[in-house]
Amino acid sequence: MHERFSWGRACVEIEARPGYLHVVESGRLESLDELRAYLRTLEDCIARTGLRRAIIDARGEEPGASRPDLVREMWRWLGSPAAFQKVAYVLPDPLAVARVNMTALAKRRPVRAFDNVPEAAAWLLRTTLLPTA
Repeated sequence: MHERFSWGRACVEIEARPGYLHVVESGRLESLDELRAYLRTLEDCIARTGLRRAIIDARGEEPGASRPDLVREMWRWLGSPAAFQKVAYVLPDPLAVARVNMTALAKRRPVRAFDNVPEAAAWLLRTTLLPTA
C-alpha cells in the first residue's frame, strides 16, 4: 500500500512497511475539520492494514507554530483506542523533538520524537522482553 491524500495546504503519503505505517507529512493542516479528516484516514489505514505502529515524518511541514486546538486534538487522538499503539515522530529541529518527548512523557503516551528515520525505526520496532518467572 502506498497512498497520497491532501486537505487544503496539507498533503500526506502513507506507505505500509514491515511492522509499521510510514507517514510523510508536508504542508500544514489549518482547521479541526482537516485534522479530523486526516485522523479518519489514519484510522482507515490502520483498519485496512492491521498495522498499529507508525513513523510520522513531519519534517516537510510548513514552519510556524501549530494552532493550539489542533495540537490538543492530536494529543487527544493519540490517547484514544482508535490511534496507533506506538508512534515515532521525525521532526526538523531539536526543540520540536524535546517538546514532543516531554509532552509524551507527561501524558504517558507511547510516542517519541527523533531527528532521523533510522533512530525512529529502531525505537519503534524494538520489543521489550519481560523477564519470566
